[in-house]
Amino acid sequence: MPGKILIIDDEPDIVMYLTTLLEDHAYNVVSASDGQAGLELAKKEIPDLMCLDIMMPKKTGVTLYQEIKTDPDLKHIPCIIISAYESAYSFKGQAFRRLVKDKTIPPPLKFFEKPLDIPVFLGFIDDFLSEAKNK
Repeated sequence: MPGKILIIDDEPDIVMYLTTLLEDHAYNVVSASDGQAGLELAKKEIPDLMCLDIMMPKKTGVTLYQEIKTDPDLKHIPCIIISAYESAYSFKGQAFRRLVKDKTIPPPLKFFEKPLDIPVFLGFIDDFLSEAKNK
């Protein structure tokens, strides 16, 4: 397998779509439907890459990202933020960008808006994980 990817999104259709897409490209995929479950699963699975939504119940993507990047066992794991255009410019999206700009939290590896540009998304993941394995 080229790598393990954790998808954390509260929309079942998005999770199913991303899981199918990534598994069709030989990735091992695990998923969680909210931020709290995602954090617990990340600690258990230690994925190679995480895909986070911003707007989620129990723990938002902003809060989850902050916790991931301050956890000694998880902070090395790169994250891709995937969010709908509307939520990318919502209060939480603005808060996330402000925290990154102020260097309160490290910047995400990449930010993708829904709907995804699939070739760009897959190309980014393929290239990134291939480079990471060659280091």
